[in-house]
Amino acid sequence: MLYINHYTLLSLAIFLASTCAVLSLQLTVGLTGTGHYFLGHFFFGLGFPFLFYSFFRPLRSGKDNCWNWVLARPALKRWLDRGVNATTSFYFSLGMMSLWHLENELWTDQLTRESFTLDVDHFIAGAIGLALAAVAYQALRRRYPGF
Repeated sequence: MLYINHYTLLSLAIFLASTCAVLSLQLTVGLTGTGHYFLGHFFFGLGFPFLFYSFFRPLRSGKDNCWNWVLARPALKRWLDRGVNATTSFYFSLGMMSLWHLENELWTDQLTRESFTLDVDHFIAGAIGLALAAVAYQALRRRYPGF
């Protein structure tokens, strides 16, 4: 059984708050197709690393790890523990979101355009959101060492 603690719920709450901010702006101002669309990139850059972290953090749950029933060798268990600790860390989530943001701006968005044009404001807003997510994570780590 996976153990969901209050740190996981706090990560999920941060994601939900940023998503609610984007939805409220979309429903009131209308971000899509306007000059204010960069705000969506900012809030998603801020919130999505916390979403991934809240999904993968419960896999670290001590004695109830989901692979314990398979393992018979301690060396393999140590190797899997290190791998799970690396892939369930916040920085792994931040890195995956950064790669997705980079791919989205440099490849997916370009498929809809005749020539290569980088939306600098979207790119910078997403990068600032990701940087702010890292700062928020560090502040939470100082306040709650188990986070």
